Amino acid sequence: METLNKIKSLVEQISIDSGKTLRGNHTASIRARKNAQELKKIIPQFRKEVLDEITLQRKQKRANRITKK
Repeated sequence: METLNKIKSLVEQISIDSGKTLRGNHTASIRARKNAQELKKIIPQFRKEVLDEITLQRKQKRANRITKK
């Protein structure tokens, strides 16, 4: 999933920038907040993708049960 990779990347960047922020780097705090806002936007998309995948798997299982009978 491309969305999951994007989430992982953003979390890693937030972690790095948060560490820099603690050392007094103001620009890093701006980047961390920006990435956190981007993460907030992506999470609903990720949830939808997961639910769509679950729905697809359930439909496939039902179809397999019907064809086996």
